[in-house]
Amino acid sequence: WNPTGDIAKVARDLYQHIDNLELYVGLMCEESKKPGDGAGLCPGYTISRAILADAVCLTRGDRFLTTDLTPFNLTSWGYQDCARDTKNGSMGGMFSKLLFRSLPDYYPPGSVYAHFPFVTPPEMEHWLTKIGLRDRYTFERPLNAPIRPVVPVVTAAGVESVLSNPTLYKTVSMGTSSHWTNASFLFFDSEPRHVNARKLVGNALNRNGAMDQYSQYYSAHTRRLLKLRSFKSGADRYAVNVVRDVINIVPVHWMCEEIAGIPLKSEEAPRGIWTEQEVYQMITTIYTFVFINNDPSEDWPLRENSTSYEKTLIDYIKNRLQALSGDYSRLSIRGIRDFLQHFLTQEVDNSDGFYETLTKNNAGQMSIDELASNVLSVAVTCAATLIHATTHVVDFYLDPKPEREAARKDLSSLAAAKTSTPESNAKLVGYVREALRYAPPSAGIFRKATADARIDQGQGSPALDVKEGDTVFLSTARANMDPKGCSHPETVDPARTTRPKVPFGRGADSYVSVSTMKTRASFMLTLWFANSVHGTQEYVYISNRGTISPWPASLLIEYDASGYAALDEE
Repeated sequence: WNPTGDIAKVARDLYQHIDNLELYVGLMCEESKKPGDGAGLCPGYTISRAILADAVCLTRGDRFLTTDLTPFNLTSWGYQDCARDTKNGSMGGMFSKLLFRSLPDYYPPGSVYAHFPFVTPPEMEHWLTKIGLRDRYTFERPLNAPIRPVVPVVTAAGVESVLSNPTLYKTVSMGTSSHWTNASFLFFDSEPRHVNARKLVGNALNRNGAMDQYSQYYSAHTRRLLKLRSFKSGADRYAVNVVRDVINIVPVHWMCEEIAGIPLKSEEAPRGIWTEQEVYQMITTIYTFVFINNDPSEDWPLRENSTSYEKTLIDYIKNRLQALSGDYSRLSIRGIRDFLQHFLTQEVDNSDGFYETLTKNNAGQMSIDELASNVLSVAVTCAATLIHATTHVVDFYLDPKPEREAARKDLSSLAAAKTSTPESNAKLVGYVREALRYAPPSAGIFRKATADARIDQGQGSPALDVKEGDTVFLSTARANMDPKGCSHPETVDPARTTRPKVPFGRGADSYVSVSTMKTRASFMLTLWFANSVHGTQEYVYISNRGTISPWPASLLIEYDASGYAALDEE
């Protein structure tokens, strides 16, 4: 109870036995915990036990945290959203999620004021420094200045007006990384040197004959994966998870084998380093962090995982660039290591043409680090945008709505044709563009005004006044359906010649993705929810783990045996 001799002696004289000790006197005189680092409150043992017991009883007696805390009541995604995550930057704390979601524009990413709201910043800085995490957080006090609302632009004329003036309206990236902020065109596509970087990588991607090569690659690999991943679902029937096993995977192979030269593990190269799903996870995480990082409460895990993935992939790309640039001899330790890696993994690597064109056109303009960063940028954005766009196209035309029936029949006849013509290819591209106009991969893109300006939204719509520093949301989804920019927008017309001049991607990534999407058009969702982004509907999906994700995970389709046999035909 208390080893101090005087206190124990007096208590023994007064009460004779410990069981006779009065509660208040006993609590006040009980030995306290010794103060020390991390000790917190230092009451006696009984008070400590009582406080903890009270907290446990309150928790275990709260039906919202016990009997009602089930996926049945909360749905699978709601239950996962309530789960404790020790890697959320708050050491598993949940209060930061409430603060970030309730006041998303008030707390900057990594703010100790949000992650540890019940600890003073100086004290938190001391402990974070001690455990080596100080550099991952920000300690600036949040500003008290009023936050101006995001300005939504919803007409085709308004969106085109903003996009045509990149000097006045700068690109806004949802996330940045120490690996990319000084090199990649993703974050600063309006600045001259990054525009040049974007062109340099784009020219290597679109080098002479490359589009035909990509077209053949996508055609062959789509057929191969459809046949390989299909299974019998009945008499003369086959089924395939077309999103998980084909649409999500073909761009991963293309990125690794034709562009980046990353050793992928697959049926053709069983000794590769990463599986298809692992690389898919890497590129979608990086892309989400840069472009779709809308939830501040998810910024920390996205930032940590994205930074790790970027470093891993950039290291491989740098090795390929250094080898082709002659930075080291093939007989050096690094050269022998690279040779053994290629030999042992048996990777499929057709990226020499891309890298050779890139290094030749570079002519010393950029360092190897900058080139590697930009190669990763173009590889990730192309692959991720193709995954999103192709899924939306397939889902759009598989929709059983009666108004899509004519388009489905026309697409079937075009696909069944033994040979293609420029006219049939143009029609297929038209169908792809129409599907992406209806269901774009992105609801819109963000821009930041560098000066006070007025945005003309066209006849019949009021002009919008913006101040310097205001964030502008360009609703490309609503602009695509604007009757003033697109006649009869509800009609699917593959021969349409007038469409709003808006990208279907998210800013800089659309530069290289549109042309690549055309090559894929000639051969080529799980449960979703409608979400609102500044008044524009956008879809989110349920992942295999039951969490909300911007990436579709599954779409199981069934087809007859004749379709399976046709996969062997060229």
